[in-house]
Amino acid sequence: MERQLPSITIQGTSFMVDVMKGALIETGNPGNVILFKEMDYKGDCYLFDYDPYAKNLPGIGSSGFIDVRVLPMAVLDPEGMALKYGKRPDEIIGKTDFEIMIDQDLYQRRLSGHLPVIEIMGHPFYVDVRMDSLRPKDDFSTPGIRYSEIDNYAHPDDQRYWIPYHPPSHSIREIDAGAITEIPKDIFLVEIPTLEKLDPVGYARYHGFDIAQTVMANPIERNMAAKIVDWKETALPDCIKENLLKQTKNKLQNTPKKTIRRNRGHRM
Repeated sequence: MERQLPSITIQGTSFMVDVMKGALIETGNPGNVILFKEMDYKGDCYLFDYDPYAKNLPGIGSSGFIDVRVLPMAVLDPEGMALKYGKRPDEIIGKTDFEIMIDQDLYQRRLSGHLPVIEIMGHPFYVDVRMDSLRPKDDFSTPGIRYSEIDNYAHPDDQRYWIPYHPPSHSIREIDAGAITEIPKDIFLVEIPTLEKLDPVGYARYHGFDIAQTVMANPIERNMAAKIVDWKETALPDCIKENLLKQTKNKLQNTPKKTIRRNRGHRM
């Protein structure tokens, strides 16, 4: 039997507390969702601006909003928190959302100075927020992957980058989309998250943000690894087709035309 979700009322509107999705969902209107990660986490509560007309966070066209305070998820739905994070119900009692949701061993390790590591095609890279880069372990011949140099590779969702990666040099390799005629054999497209997702603690410290809020929005992860993306998911195959077509047209245009001479024959 499906568990009935608890609910709260905000300005006369009922919202279900869906811990599994980390969200408040308007009762009877599943398309209206307010994510907890978009609220300001304060330890004993979450704060956010609420547009009573849109029944959601204020948008561009909002004419006004009010401050709303909601209790932690561990208070609103302790059973759901226990189910989601694999804990006994008694382990939830007296704990903050931060203590339940965030890996405390990883968090304390990071606070003590250990840099996070992400593996890119089998090689470990240190996440160095101060250097704005991913530094390859035991390779001092390259500065690695600098985020300031890969702005053009940001994914439309602004949560990750798709970069052309060259494994032997542990760095990015630019691809000339206007000249390439085949899928590169030694360059791979890899997906790496933004710095605040890879190292929320370092990112918060460097920019002067609240550490707990930043970590709650970007939970620390173990065994991070870059995903390899198929070139077919990009426009590169189309660029290759277009370049090959141009190449063929140029060859035809530059090929000398043969002159055909008519044999007049013999006059009688």
